[in-house]
Amino acid sequence: MLRSTLFTAFCCFCSTVLWSQSGLKMFDESYVHEIRIQFDEPDFWEILSLNYNFEDDGDPNTINAPLMVKVEVDGTFLDSVAVNQKGFYSNWGAGGSLKKPLKVDFNEFVADQEYDDLKSLNLQNAFKDPSLMRDVVSYRILRDFGVAAPRTSYAKVYLNDQYWGLYVVVESVNKTFLKEHFGDNDGNLYKAGFANLGYFGQDQTAYYDQFELKTNETANDWSRLVDFLKLVNQNPINTFKDSLRAHFDLTSYFKSMAVDVSILNWDSHFDHGRNFYLYDNPSDGKFYWIPWDYNLAFAGGGYNYDITFSDLRNSLDYDKILPKRVLGNATLRAEYLQIACELHQNVFTPDRLFPFIEQNESLIADALEDDPNKFYSDINDFHLALTDGFLRTTIDSFHIVDSFWDGNMWNHIDTVFIFEYTEEFPGLKSLISSRHTDIQTELSQVYGVTCLSGTQEPLANSSLEIWPNPGSEWLNIKISEPETTLSIYDIHGRLCKRGRFEETQFALSIQEFPPGMYWVESLSKNGRNVEKLVVAR
Repeated sequence: MLRSTLFTAFCCFCSTVLWSQSGLKMFDESYVHEIRIQFDEPDFWEILSLNYNFEDDGDPNTINAPLMVKVEVDGTFLDSVAVNQKGFYSNWGAGGSLKKPLKVDFNEFVADQEYDDLKSLNLQNAFKDPSLMRDVVSYRILRDFGVAAPRTSYAKVYLNDQYWGLYVVVESVNKTFLKEHFGDNDGNLYKAGFANLGYFGQDQTAYYDQFELKTNETANDWSRLVDFLKLVNQNPINTFKDSLRAHFDLTSYFKSMAVDVSILNWDSHFDHGRNFYLYDNPSDGKFYWIPWDYNLAFAGGGYNYDITFSDLRNSLDYDKILPKRVLGNATLRAEYLQIACELHQNVFTPDRLFPFIEQNESLIADALEDDPNKFYSDINDFHLALTDGFLRTTIDSFHIVDSFWDGNMWNHIDTVFIFEYTEEFPGLKSLISSRHTDIQTELSQVYGVTCLSGTQEPLANSSLEIWPNPGSEWLNIKISEPETTLSIYDIHGRLCKRGRFEETQFALSIQEFPPGMYWVESLSKNGRNVEKLVVAR
């Protein structure tokens, strides 16, 4: 193994971490996994469907009862596992389809039971997503941009030995996730429903219809969230940015919002008001934004936001308090625009994303073609959804039951509305190209923010190779040119190691790095590149 003696500077501010990285097998993206679920009940699907209550997605007082099953994941057997239907629009919107999203909980019935150090898995059905990649590409962009976001993989799912379909496996945002990303999972984690982040007084029950507390439910103390929402809404304009920065990680919020706007994710907070978590991190006393649910990203239907979604924000009925106040502040708006610039310089580029899309296209095409419950029967729709996109005319129905009292008895009238509409499914590649060009042009011409200087090339043109990954003791590094500065950051963006190297291939010791996720950055006169590193022991 090569050793380098040219390391000229060293800093280590990483927090001590005492856990190993979970999910290294489950979220290996290089192959399609296999999950087999065995039910004792022959009518298991009817039972799961009857037990499903979509209000459970945002209401802690409803029940979505699971069934106890046996599960085999890539050849590993687990007994007494809980499975239930999950989701909101991806479930009830899928109508009579058998391909509903599922939740697999390993420790519901057996305390501390896990698979690959994971307590649960989300099996997403990719409803309204003929590409089966909206979740996958969105989360990849977020993670590559340094956001604490779930990992994904693909799995062929079998129910009682019947191939049920190709699913997207999405990592759960839970205490395991919090520990690995923030170093502390003792804080309150809130999952947002439809939440405008308004302030409605000090009584925490006023916020129960907007948030669900996912940790520390017994203590049930929402006081810090209530105080944070009061700050967001009522802090005076002259102290707003400093007070907000002291209690809120703006970087995670700005990065998530820049990605959401870039990928036209209308079903997120800046537009629709939902699909995120807030984590009250005890280690630094700040709230962190964690993005969630991207099956409706890369949307068509006429959505075409500018980078500050000004038309939406300036409308009279826009009620999302946080983005309105943040982007109304000149200093914070400038920070957000710079982050959006970094996104489109370093991560959201065709050169970086197209190979990932093509790799997944080859990976899942056969499994999707064999999927008996896929939403789009023509496999050509899958390929078109990755390139140019397509239009589809859909016939749907809506069933209403009206009841009235005639003085003697209740009468019921069943009405079925049948309607036809045209849906647009833009191709991932074409949308990425157009959004990348449009937003860079807007940043330059409207805001005077130039994302690429005359001597700087996009990230993907600058080579950086690291191996083994995951690593434990030594990291081999290959860069494209000498006189390159190399930096390693932890999940919080804190610098752990930095040096300038004359050689183009060398090795660094990572024995002092606690297990977890890191970002390795190379910076030279010709560009910047970033690769994710997992340290595991």
